[in-house]
Amino acid sequence: MNWEVVNALGEVAGALGVIATLLYLSRQINENTRFSKLSTVNETMNKFIDLGMAASENRETMGTMLRGLNDPESLDEVDFAIFTHRVAATFMTWFNTFVQYQGGLLDRDYWETCERDIVGFFRFQGIRRVWPEIKPTFTPQFVELIETLSNTELESVSNYFLARRG
Repeated sequence: MNWEVVNALGEVAGALGVIATLLYLSRQINENTRFSKLSTVNETMNKFIDLGMAASENRETMGTMLRGLNDPESLDEVDFAIFTHRVAATFMTWFNTFVQYQGGLLDRDYWETCERDIVGFFRFQGIRRVWPEIKPTFTPQFVELIETLSNTELESVSNYFLARRG
């Protein structure tokens, strides 16, 4: 065997090594992307759970939320501020979720559940009352989306604040 053949075999082996490394790296990148997306879903879901738990932490807090949703003008100044901050926190969470969706970390199905929740929230007088006060804190693109959703009528919109004992 001459040195040219050995050299050629070495080059082939090197090229195969590079191809194998690239395939391995591609697989690792795909796994990392998948993990990032799952982690984002988990983080956003936890934020929504935290909001729900905070709203229902006690009877007084839930009462303030329900009065604020249905008749915001019946709230005193402090309760209206509490209600407004909770609504703002909910919209901030939706905004964060929207940014994650726009960045490709959340899929369309997940974002569409948020859109349905937003449409459901606008069924309430209190949300329609507070939204104009908090919307300047958001990007024009998000405000436009919310404005569109606020005027959307969906036949089947779930809203846990409408739940009643059977």
